[in-house]
Amino acid sequence: MTKSHEAIARTPMKHSEQLDGYRGIAVIFVVTAHYGRFLKDTLIDNLDLGRLGVVGFFVLSGFLITQILLGYRNLIDSNELTANRALKIFLLRRSLRIFPLYFGSLLFFGYVLGNTNIQESMLWHVSYTSNFGQALGYNFNNANHFWSLCVEEQFYILWPLLILFTPDHIIHKRLRAVLGLSLCAGLLLVMYSPTVKFSALLPFGGPFFALTLGGLLAFRFTKNEYSHENRKMHGGILYGAAIPAMFFVTLFGDYIIGQLEVFLRDIAFAVICYEIISKILAGSYQSLAFTPLRWIGKISYGIYVYHLLITVLFPQIFSRIGLSRTSAPLLTFVLEFLIVVAIAAVSYYLFEQHFLRLKDRFSPRLLAKQSLQK
Repeated sequence: MTKSHEAIARTPMKHSEQLDGYRGIAVIFVVTAHYGRFLKDTLIDNLDLGRLGVVGFFVLSGFLITQILLGYRNLIDSNELTANRALKIFLLRRSLRIFPLYFGSLLFFGYVLGNTNIQESMLWHVSYTSNFGQALGYNFNNANHFWSLCVEEQFYILWPLLILFTPDHIIHKRLRAVLGLSLCAGLLLVMYSPTVKFSALLPFGGPFFALTLGGLLAFRFTKNEYSHENRKMHGGILYGAAIPAMFFVTLFGDYIIGQLEVFLRDIAFAVICYEIISKILAGSYQSLAFTPLRWIGKISYGIYVYHLLITVLFPQIFSRIGLSRTSAPLLTFVLEFLIVVAIAAVSYYLFEQHFLRLKDRFSPRLLAKQSLQK
């Protein structure tokens, strides 16, 4: 493939409405797992939809971030940007998307509302290391879900070094090597020390495998290597291995030692999400473009950040209207879901969008064009 063809192949894909819908379903799974007391001990509960939603986010994030970085590689190859400048632009744009809501929520819930749990664990959160804290046995209560944001942030720091600074002719091999190493390292560690939550750590657990798998899909997709035959092969892997493995872990998880169950479930979930995203890219699942679902996906970051933080407010809210979470679990679930969606929507339109508009000022192509004009 010539350099001009590579540039064409690396052109970022257009915004996908189906991927927004996919993101919406993922966050609904997570919220349902944490709010849905009426599902306790059912098959749906045992399937661990919350974990499926989180792993689904990881695969999608790996795909999208790698797509962005491959677009930067195109600018580097055409001498419009240096790799160092591309890295700075990438980290700046990520920071403008992630930091305002993350740090703003910590400050608001920790110090304005006076959540002592967040205050006491603030150092873990501001350093993006609460996933290590969880691995060591710390309980962050209604900020426990921040472990996945820490994994994402650590991925944002490490992954560009691989994508932006690896020569073209070996990048695919390195991606596959990292995928294989994450799988082997995770399996060895959970078998050696089954009680330690290695699943929350890079580069050992299922989340890193999921992020890398999404990255591999992005590479193959942008290089036009994801053919109909490959899709059929991966579909065979999905139906022949991943789904049976998921149900096996669900039915016999009590007999699997500690974190090995989590690891095996993560791998199965990652492969399933990989296949779903690949089918979306091939034009399937048009129903995911359903407008309300896309809108939920659009504000999903806020929903995820707020959904456990605000649980401390629910007892006060329901006591004032004469409701109990135990006596009316379905009704309170619906109300809780509507409340977190409303808060996330207000946050998105009145707070986050200011930083998203600022992020647009640091478009890599715009900055590359400005550099060439100097």
